Amino acid sequence: MLVRDALGKRPDQMFYCTDLDWNARTILGAYACRWSIEVTFENSKQLLGFEDPANRKPKAVERTAPMALVLYSLIVLWFHQHGHRQVEYPDRPWYPRKEEPSFADQLSTLRRLSWQEKARSVVSKRSGWKKLLAQITDFVSRAG
Repeated sequence: MLVRDALGKRPDQMFYCTDLDWNARTILGAYACRWSIEVTFENSKQLLGFEDPANRKPKAVERTAPMALVLYSLIVLWFHQHGHRQVEYPDRPWYPRKEEPSFADQLSTLRRLSWQEKARSVVSKRSGWKKLLAQITDFVSRAG
């Protein structure tokens, strides 16, 4: 199936299906349902190390994929319940009005809040290091 934007704002796209009984709506619906799964795998590979684990033992190989996907799910659930209140988007001039968090934003929020919690016990409130530590924490939380 070829999909063409009548206004010409989006490129043409081809969708393939081996089931000749499916109509256009069914084919596009199947692709739409699959998209969230593809995004989950991409994020798990790019941000959680699922792409290149250094496993040698059979049990480790069997456990890596489920653990990466469980971890992904826990981060998304945590963000939905708690983290969304404290998300901070990085200053990106090319994306000034970002409103929806990506998985990378969710993960950096979790990292930042975890580092802040650890740093509270190290730095007193009157310390001149508080601002510097906040900047370092922000920087480290965005590192992959």
